[in-house]
Amino acid sequence: MADFTEQELLDDLLTCEKNLLNLYNTAVIESSTTELRDLFKHNMAQCMDDQFSVWKQMHSLGYYPTKPADQAELNTARQKFSNIQSNMQM
Repeated sequence: MADFTEQELLDDLLTCEKNLLNLYNTAVIESSTTELRDLFKHNMAQCMDDQFSVWKQMHSLGYYPTKPADQAELNTARQKFSNIQSNMQM
């Protein structure tokens, strides 16, 4: 039996959480009743929290490095998505 490193295990767990979120997203969209939709939304919210917890642990251990966001990049992203949102409301 293979011995997995902590990083490999956490990476696998993070990938599973991301895949589960995609499945919940589809389930919410395709739900036929309010009760079922609410159940999937609740489960999806919990899964998002779980995913973020795994990510925070990986980040704190240096397994998922990120760079600080540049203010100009943030402003560009905000403008881009604001434009997309405005176009969708037309």
